[in-house]
Amino acid sequence: MLIVVLVFGAVFSTVVAAFLGGLMLPPYQEITRVLRVQAAPGTVWALVSDPASYPQWCDRITDVEIAATSPLRWREFGDDGASDFEATTVAHLTQFVATQQHARHTPTERSYGLYLDGTGTRLEYRERLPLPNPLRRFVARYLLPAAEVVELQLTALAAALGESARPSAR
Repeated sequence: MLIVVLVFGAVFSTVVAAFLGGLMLPPYQEITRVLRVQAAPGTVWALVSDPASYPQWCDRITDVEIAATSPLRWREFGDDGASDFEATTVAHLTQFVATQQHARHTPTERSYGLYLDGTGTRLEYRERLPLPNPLRRFVARYLLPAAEVVELQLTALAAALGESARPSAR
């Protein structure tokens, strides 16, 4: 019986500590990475603004179905299921912002900003995920490798452009 009480106490203390730690974090997770490539902005734009091409260069996306073109809406399929997106900002050759449509909470936002960098392109990618639950905030911040997923995605984008560039933190 003592062992059960000790185990329960340890689990309860861990959950409470994670919850309190999550309360001290912002109610969202934001990941920003910069990728510098030699490709022209138009070439990079063609890949990031065309969701139908995502499965060709992004390993975590296996298929995309375009639902509408004005505004652009699509469904991505991958290892973690299906996700619906809508392009909320499309500024030709400079900015492409897509919002993931969630039925139960505030949408996740992906933003690609393209800037001329010498003869190449500086791509600033930002992903903002709302996390209203403090326990989820703690888990997302300390236990899940979300930044690694973003970095793998941008490395794959560089490879699709024929380059071996790696993203960096701002």
